[in-house]
Parts: sequence; C-alpha cells; structure tokens
Amino acid sequence: MNPPFVTLSRLFWKKRGYRVRAVPDFAAARKAIGRGAYDAVVTDMSLEEEGLGLELAREAKKLRSAPAVVVYTDRPQSTASAPPWL
Repeated sequence: MNPPFVTLSRLFWKKRGYRVRAVPDFAAARKAIGRGAYDAVVTDMSLEEEGLGLELAREAKKLRSAPAVVVYTDRPQSTASAPPWL
C-alpha cells in the first residue's frame, strides 16, 4: 500500500462528496467488499505481495452488485498480468 496515494485518493473522493473507506491489507479489503455495497474499489496491484490486488479485483467483479474497479501500481514494471476483461 502506498500511504501518500491513499491519503490523496481519500481527499480527492471525499471532496467530491463520496464516502471513502481505506483498509490496511488484502484480508481487510476482501472482508469489506464481501460485507458492503461499494460503488468502486481502488487497489494497488501488489498489496502485500504481487498479484493480490488483481485477485481482489476479480473477487469484486464477481459480486452481485459489482463495483467499478481501478487497479494501479507504483512500480515501473509488474510481473502480474490482468485478464483482458478486468
């Protein structure tokens, strides 16, 4: 997780009237999306390890009311690859 990015993202979305929930890791994010209805999920591709962000995105897209998903990385290159539909 990139703390400066999280802080800037929270401020950006809150300023536009959205409620924002930031969680510290993959387990907390997985639990949160399983419990609540979210309009969007923004995740780092790697979280604690390479590819966990993509796994979270896939899980979010399987939900009945699937949120929009944004996967980012602050690494110049990543070994994880996303399927074309994600």
